[in-house]
Amino acid sequence: MVTIRQIAEEARVSAATVSRILNADTTLSVTDETRERVNRIANKYNYRTRQQKKAPDKHHFSVALLMSHSLERENNDDYWRHIKQGIYEEAQRRGINVAYSARFIEGVDLSRLRNYDALIVTGPISRAAVYELKAINQNIVLVDAGGVHYDDIDDVTPNLGSMTRRILDELRSTAQPNIALVTGQNDLVDLDGQVRQVAEDIRTTTYYQWCREHRLTPIVKSGSWDPQFGVDAAEELMHEAPKLDAIVVASDPLAVGVLKVLKEHNLVPGKDISVVSFGDLELVNYIAPLLTTVRLEHFKIGHAAVRLAEDLARKNRDWVSWVTIPTQLIYRETFTKKQIKR
Repeated sequence: MVTIRQIAEEARVSAATVSRILNADTTLSVTDETRERVNRIANKYNYRTRQQKKAPDKHHFSVALLMSHSLERENNDDYWRHIKQGIYEEAQRRGINVAYSARFIEGVDLSRLRNYDALIVTGPISRAAVYELKAINQNIVLVDAGGVHYDDIDDVTPNLGSMTRRILDELRSTAQPNIALVTGQNDLVDLDGQVRQVAEDIRTTTYYQWCREHRLTPIVKSGSWDPQFGVDAAEELMHEAPKLDAIVVASDPLAVGVLKVLKEHNLVPGKDISVVSFGDLELVNYIAPLLTTVRLEHFKIGHAAVRLAEDLARKNRDWVSWVTIPTQLIYRETFTKKQIKR
Protein backbone atom coordinates (compact mmCIF):
# COMPACT_ATOMS: atom_id res chain seq x y z
CA MET A 1 0.00 0.00 0.00
CA VAL A 2 1.44 3.34 -1.06
CA THR A 3 2.01 5.96 1.66
CA ILE A 4 1.62 9.73 1.66
CA ARG A 5 5.41 10.04 1.82
CA GLN A 6 5.80 7.96 -1.34
CA ILE A 7 3.19 10.07 -3.14
CA ALA A 8 5.02 13.20 -1.96
CA GLU A 9 8.33 11.95 -3.34
CA GLU A 10 6.83 11.16 -6.72
CA ALA A 11 4.95 14.47 -6.84
CA ARG A 12 8.05 16.41 -5.65
CA VAL A 13 6.23 18.12 -2.77
CA SER A 14 6.14 17.69 1.00
CA ALA A 15 4.08 15.01 2.74
CA ALA A 16 2.14 17.78 4.52
CA THR A 17 1.20 19.31 1.16
CA VAL A 18 0.00 15.93 -0.12
CA SER A 19 -2.10 15.42 2.99
CA ARG A 20 -3.78 18.82 2.69
CA ILE A 21 -4.48 18.37 -1.02
CA LEU A 22 -5.96 14.89 -0.58
CA ASN A 23 -8.14 16.15 2.26
CA ALA A 24 -9.44 18.92 -0.02
CA ASP A 25 -7.96 21.82 1.96
CA THR A 26 -8.96 24.79 -0.21
CA THR A 27 -6.93 27.21 1.95
CA LEU A 28 -3.68 25.62 0.79
CA SER A 29 -1.82 27.92 -1.59
CA VAL A 30 -0.43 25.71 -4.36
CA THR A 31 -0.80 25.79 -8.12
CA ASP A 32 -3.59 23.89 -9.82
CA GLU A 33 -0.92 21.88 -11.64
CA THR A 34 0.43 20.67 -8.27
CA ARG A 35 -3.05 19.74 -7.03
CA GLU A 36 -3.78 17.84 -10.22
CA ARG A 37 -0.42 16.03 -10.13
CA VAL A 38 -0.92 14.89 -6.54
CA ASN A 39 -4.49 13.76 -7.22
CA ARG A 40 -3.40 11.90 -10.34
CA ILE A 41 -0.66 10.02 -8.50
CA ALA A 42 -2.99 9.19 -5.58
CA ASN A 43 -5.59 7.90 -8.03
CA LYS A 44 -2.97 5.83 -9.83
CA TYR A 45 -2.21 3.94 -6.59
CA ASN A 46 -5.85 4.01 -5.43
CA TYR A 47 -4.78 5.81 -2.26
CA ARG A 48 -7.59 6.66 0.17
CA THR A 49 -7.47 9.08 3.11
CA ARG A 50 -8.81 8.15 6.56
CA GLN A 51 -11.97 10.10 5.83
CA GLN A 52 -12.48 8.17 2.60
CA LYS A 53 -11.85 4.86 4.31
CA LYS A 54 -14.54 5.68 6.89
CA ALA A 55 -17.00 6.50 4.12
CA PRO A 56 -19.44 3.84 2.94
CA ASP A 57 -18.05 1.33 0.50
CA LYS A 58 -17.84 3.02 -2.88
CA HIS A 59 -17.00 -0.21 -4.74
CA HIS A 60 -14.11 1.78 -6.21
CA PHE A 61 -16.53 4.24 -7.79
CA SER A 62 -14.81 5.94 -10.72
CA VAL A 63 -15.63 8.69 -13.18
CA ALA A 64 -14.09 10.02 -16.38
CA LEU A 65 -13.66 13.78 -16.82
CA LEU A 66 -13.94 15.01 -20.42
CA MET A 67 -13.24 18.64 -21.29
CA SER A 68 -14.35 20.54 -24.38
CA HIS A 69 -12.00 23.49 -23.88
CA SER A 70 -8.27 23.62 -24.61
CA LEU A 71 -5.55 23.88 -22.00
CA GLU A 72 -4.78 27.37 -23.33
CA ARG A 73 -8.37 28.49 -22.72
CA GLU A 74 -8.25 26.99 -19.24
CA ASN A 75 -4.98 28.75 -18.42
CA ASN A 76 -6.42 32.09 -19.56
CA ASP A 77 -9.76 31.70 -17.80
CA ASP A 78 -9.87 30.60 -14.16
CA TYR A 79 -13.55 29.70 -14.57
CA TRP A 80 -12.88 26.31 -16.17
CA ARG A 81 -9.76 25.69 -14.11
CA HIS A 82 -11.64 26.21 -10.85
CA ILE A 83 -14.52 23.99 -11.95
CA LYS A 84 -12.02 21.22 -12.64
CA GLN A 85 -10.40 21.77 -9.26
CA GLY A 86 -13.84 21.57 -7.63
CA ILE A 87 -14.47 18.24 -9.34
CA TYR A 88 -11.21 16.80 -8.01
CA GLU A 89 -11.84 18.18 -4.51
CA GLU A 90 -15.33 16.70 -4.22
CA ALA A 91 -14.18 13.40 -5.70
CA GLN A 92 -11.48 13.17 -3.05
CA ARG A 93 -13.94 14.00 -0.28
CA ARG A 94 -16.32 11.28 -1.42
CA GLY A 95 -13.74 8.61 -2.12
CA ILE A 96 -14.40 8.74 -5.86
CA ASN A 97 -11.64 8.09 -8.35
CA VAL A 98 -11.29 10.47 -11.28
CA ALA A 99 -9.73 7.61 -13.17
CA TYR A 100 -9.46 9.21 -16.59
CA SER A 101 -9.35 12.79 -17.83
CA ALA A 102 -9.00 13.99 -21.41
CA ARG A 103 -9.65 16.92 -23.70
CA PHE A 104 -11.56 16.29 -26.90
CA ILE A 105 -9.10 18.44 -28.81
CA GLU A 106 -6.24 16.12 -27.74
CA GLY A 107 -8.15 12.89 -28.35
CA VAL A 108 -10.41 10.75 -26.17
CA ASP A 109 -10.07 6.99 -25.86
CA LEU A 110 -13.75 6.15 -26.36
CA SER A 111 -13.16 2.44 -25.75
CA ARG A 112 -12.41 3.19 -22.08
CA LEU A 113 -15.52 5.18 -21.28
CA ARG A 114 -17.92 2.29 -20.74
CA ASN A 115 -15.70 1.09 -17.88
CA TYR A 116 -16.48 4.06 -15.62
CA ASP A 117 -19.50 4.57 -13.38
CA ALA A 118 -20.21 7.99 -14.89
CA LEU A 119 -18.90 10.62 -17.28
CA ILE A 120 -18.55 14.31 -16.40
CA VAL A 121 -18.31 16.60 -19.42
CA THR A 122 -17.30 20.25 -18.91
CA GLY A 123 -18.15 22.87 -21.50
CA PRO A 124 -20.37 22.82 -24.58
CA ILE A 125 -20.20 19.92 -27.04
CA SER A 126 -22.32 19.15 -30.08
CA ARG A 127 -25.64 17.36 -29.77
CA ALA A 128 -24.23 14.50 -31.83
CA ALA A 129 -21.31 14.17 -29.40
CA VAL A 130 -23.67 14.10 -26.41
CA TYR A 131 -25.63 11.17 -27.77
CA GLU A 132 -22.55 9.33 -29.03
CA LEU A 133 -21.26 9.45 -25.45
CA LYS A 134 -24.64 8.38 -24.06
CA ALA A 135 -24.59 5.35 -26.35
CA ILE A 136 -21.29 4.36 -24.73
CA ASN A 137 -22.16 5.22 -21.11
CA GLN A 138 -25.69 6.11 -19.98
CA ASN A 139 -24.53 8.03 -16.90
CA ILE A 140 -23.54 11.48 -18.17
CA VAL A 141 -23.43 14.84 -16.40
CA LEU A 142 -22.94 17.98 -18.49
CA VAL A 143 -21.31 20.97 -16.79
CA ASP A 144 -22.18 24.44 -18.16
CA ALA A 145 -23.07 23.22 -21.63
CA GLY A 146 -23.76 26.78 -22.77
CA GLY A 147 -27.34 26.99 -21.54
CA VAL A 148 -28.51 23.94 -23.53
CA HIS A 149 -30.60 21.37 -21.63
CA TYR A 150 -31.40 17.86 -22.84
CA ASP A 151 -34.55 16.11 -21.68
CA ASP A 152 -32.64 12.92 -20.86
CA ILE A 153 -29.27 14.25 -19.65
CA ASP A 154 -28.30 15.55 -16.19
CA ASP A 155 -26.56 18.91 -16.07
CA VAL A 156 -25.14 21.56 -13.75
CA THR A 157 -25.12 25.22 -14.76
CA PRO A 158 -24.95 28.70 -13.18
CA ASN A 159 -28.04 30.89 -13.53
CA LEU A 160 -26.52 33.05 -16.27
CA GLY A 161 -29.78 33.77 -18.07
CA SER A 162 -31.73 35.11 -15.11
CA MET A 163 -28.73 37.10 -13.87
CA THR A 164 -28.31 38.71 -17.30
CA ARG A 165 -31.93 39.79 -17.21
CA ARG A 166 -31.50 41.23 -13.72
CA ILE A 167 -28.46 43.27 -14.79
CA LEU A 168 -30.28 44.65 -17.82
CA ASP A 169 -33.32 45.56 -15.72
CA GLU A 170 -31.18 47.37 -13.15
CA LEU A 171 -29.27 49.29 -15.80
CA ARG A 172 -32.52 50.37 -17.44
CA SER A 173 -33.95 51.42 -14.06
CA THR A 174 -31.12 53.94 -13.74
CA ALA A 175 -32.02 55.60 -17.06
CA GLN A 176 -29.31 53.72 -18.94
CA PRO A 177 -31.24 52.27 -21.88
CA ASN A 178 -28.42 52.19 -24.44
CA ILE A 179 -26.78 48.92 -23.41
CA ALA A 180 -24.34 46.93 -25.51
CA LEU A 181 -23.28 43.32 -25.01
CA VAL A 182 -19.74 42.01 -25.55
CA THR A 183 -19.75 38.24 -25.49
CA GLY A 184 -18.14 35.08 -26.80
CA GLN A 185 -19.45 32.27 -28.94
CA ASN A 186 -19.61 28.70 -27.71
CA ASP A 187 -17.72 26.23 -29.89
CA LEU A 188 -19.63 22.95 -30.07
CA VAL A 189 -16.91 20.31 -30.04
CA ASP A 190 -17.36 16.91 -31.66
CA LEU A 191 -15.80 13.77 -30.21
CA ASP A 192 -12.89 14.08 -32.65
CA GLY A 193 -12.06 17.50 -31.21
CA GLN A 194 -13.24 19.39 -34.28
CA VAL A 195 -15.54 22.41 -34.09
CA ARG A 196 -18.13 22.28 -36.85
CA GLN A 197 -20.77 24.45 -35.17
CA VAL A 198 -20.94 27.44 -32.88
CA ALA A 199 -23.83 28.27 -30.57
CA GLU A 200 -25.15 31.48 -29.10
CA ASP A 201 -24.33 31.92 -25.42
CA ILE A 202 -27.30 31.98 -23.02
CA ARG A 203 -26.42 35.57 -22.05
CA THR A 204 -26.66 36.59 -25.70
CA THR A 205 -30.00 34.82 -26.14
CA THR A 206 -31.35 36.53 -23.02
CA TYR A 207 -30.08 39.93 -24.16
CA TYR A 208 -31.84 39.64 -27.53
CA GLN A 209 -35.08 38.56 -25.84
CA TRP A 210 -34.88 41.47 -23.39
CA CYS A 211 -34.29 43.98 -26.19
CA ARG A 212 -37.32 42.68 -28.08
CA GLU A 213 -39.50 42.97 -24.98
CA HIS A 214 -38.41 46.58 -24.43
CA ARG A 215 -38.40 47.50 -28.13
CA LEU A 216 -34.72 48.39 -28.04
CA THR A 217 -32.19 47.88 -30.81
CA PRO A 218 -29.65 45.25 -29.76
CA ILE A 219 -25.97 46.18 -29.90
CA VAL A 220 -23.89 43.00 -29.80
CA LYS A 221 -20.25 42.15 -30.40
CA SER A 222 -19.65 38.42 -30.34
CA GLY A 223 -16.42 36.53 -30.94
CA SER A 224 -13.72 34.75 -28.96
CA TRP A 225 -13.38 34.79 -25.16
CA ASP A 226 -9.93 36.39 -24.85
CA PRO A 227 -9.01 39.94 -23.76
CA GLN A 228 -7.95 40.91 -27.30
CA PHE A 229 -11.48 40.41 -28.56
CA GLY A 230 -12.65 42.64 -25.71
CA VAL A 231 -10.31 45.32 -27.09
CA ASP A 232 -11.49 44.86 -30.68
CA ALA A 233 -15.17 44.82 -29.71
CA ALA A 234 -14.89 47.95 -27.55
CA GLU A 235 -13.06 49.84 -30.30
CA GLU A 236 -15.87 49.02 -32.72
CA LEU A 237 -18.47 50.12 -30.18
CA MET A 238 -16.71 53.46 -29.63
CA HIS A 239 -17.05 54.19 -33.35
CA GLU A 240 -20.46 52.63 -34.02
CA ALA A 241 -22.32 53.51 -30.80
CA PRO A 242 -20.52 56.43 -29.10
CA LYS A 243 -23.50 57.32 -26.90
CA LEU A 244 -23.61 54.05 -24.96
CA ASP A 245 -24.82 54.16 -21.37
CA ALA A 246 -23.52 50.72 -20.40
CA ILE A 247 -21.69 47.62 -21.59
CA VAL A 248 -22.49 44.15 -20.28
CA VAL A 249 -19.50 41.84 -20.75
CA ALA A 250 -19.88 38.06 -20.65
CA SER A 251 -16.57 37.33 -18.91
CA ASP A 252 -13.89 39.08 -16.87
CA PRO A 253 -11.08 38.39 -19.40
CA LEU A 254 -13.18 40.15 -22.06
CA ALA A 255 -13.82 43.01 -19.62
CA VAL A 256 -10.07 43.59 -19.24
CA GLY A 257 -9.92 44.48 -22.92
CA VAL A 258 -13.07 46.60 -22.78
CA LEU A 259 -11.80 48.67 -19.84
CA LYS A 260 -8.48 49.26 -21.61
CA VAL A 261 -10.25 50.84 -24.57
CA LEU A 262 -12.56 52.95 -22.40
CA LYS A 263 -9.53 54.39 -20.65
CA GLU A 264 -7.91 55.23 -23.99
CA HIS A 265 -11.11 57.08 -24.95
CA ASN A 266 -11.06 59.00 -21.63
CA LEU A 267 -14.27 57.36 -20.39
CA VAL A 268 -14.50 56.58 -16.68
CA PRO A 269 -16.47 53.37 -15.95
CA GLY A 270 -19.04 54.00 -13.23
CA LYS A 271 -19.18 57.68 -14.11
CA ASP A 272 -19.35 58.09 -17.89
CA ILE A 273 -20.44 54.55 -18.69
CA SER A 274 -21.37 51.46 -16.63
CA VAL A 275 -19.58 48.14 -17.11
CA VAL A 276 -20.81 44.87 -15.65
CA SER A 277 -19.04 41.57 -16.18
CA PHE A 278 -19.29 37.88 -15.27
CA GLY A 279 -16.82 35.76 -13.33
CA ASP A 280 -15.43 37.61 -10.30
CA LEU A 281 -12.09 36.02 -11.10
CA GLU A 282 -8.95 36.86 -9.15
CA LEU A 283 -7.75 39.20 -11.88
CA VAL A 284 -10.51 41.74 -11.10
CA ASN A 285 -8.62 42.63 -7.91
CA TYR A 286 -5.94 44.20 -10.10
CA ILE A 287 -8.25 46.24 -12.34
CA ALA A 288 -8.90 49.95 -11.76
CA PRO A 289 -11.59 51.07 -11.33
CA LEU A 290 -12.84 48.00 -9.48
CA LEU A 291 -15.07 45.94 -11.74
CA THR A 292 -18.71 45.20 -10.96
CA THR A 293 -19.07 41.54 -11.80
CA VAL A 294 -21.15 38.43 -11.23
CA ARG A 295 -19.62 35.92 -8.86
CA LEU A 296 -19.86 32.46 -10.37
CA GLU A 297 -19.46 29.69 -7.80
CA HIS A 298 -16.87 27.80 -9.84
CA PHE A 299 -15.88 25.29 -7.16
CA LYS A 300 -19.50 24.60 -6.19
CA ILE A 301 -20.31 23.85 -9.81
CA GLY A 302 -17.59 21.20 -9.80
CA HIS A 303 -18.75 19.83 -6.45
CA ALA A 304 -22.34 19.56 -7.68
CA ALA A 305 -21.25 17.74 -10.84
CA VAL A 306 -19.55 14.99 -8.82
CA ARG A 307 -22.50 14.57 -6.45
CA LEU A 308 -24.89 14.42 -9.39
CA ALA A 309 -22.75 11.84 -11.20
CA GLU A 310 -22.63 9.61 -8.12
CA ASP A 311 -26.37 9.95 -7.50
CA LEU A 312 -27.15 9.20 -11.14
CA ALA A 313 -25.04 6.04 -11.26
CA ARG A 314 -25.82 4.66 -7.81
CA LYS A 315 -29.58 5.12 -7.83
CA ASN A 316 -30.07 4.04 -11.43
CA ARG A 317 -32.91 6.59 -11.52
CA ASP A 318 -35.23 7.12 -14.43
CA TRP A 319 -35.60 10.91 -14.11
CA VAL A 320 -33.31 13.77 -15.06
CA SER A 321 -31.81 16.38 -12.72
CA TRP A 322 -30.94 19.89 -13.82
CA VAL A 323 -28.99 21.66 -11.07
CA THR A 324 -28.76 25.46 -11.17
CA ILE A 325 -26.04 27.07 -9.06
CA PRO A 326 -26.98 30.60 -7.88
CA THR A 327 -24.74 33.55 -8.76
CA GLN A 328 -24.21 36.86 -6.96
CA LEU A 329 -23.87 40.34 -8.43
CA ILE A 330 -20.94 42.08 -6.72
CA TYR A 331 -21.33 45.85 -6.97
CA ARG A 332 -18.06 47.75 -7.26
CA GLU A 333 -16.90 51.01 -8.82
CA THR A 334 -17.95 50.45 -12.45
CA PHE A 335 -21.62 50.29 -11.43
CA THR A 336 -22.47 50.82 -7.80
CA LYS A 337 -25.56 50.10 -5.78
CA LYS A 338 -26.02 53.82 -5.13
CA GLN A 339 -26.91 54.27 -8.80
CA ILE A 340 -29.91 51.96 -8.58
CA LYS A 341 -33.31 53.52 -8.12
CA ARG A 342 -35.28 51.42 -5.62
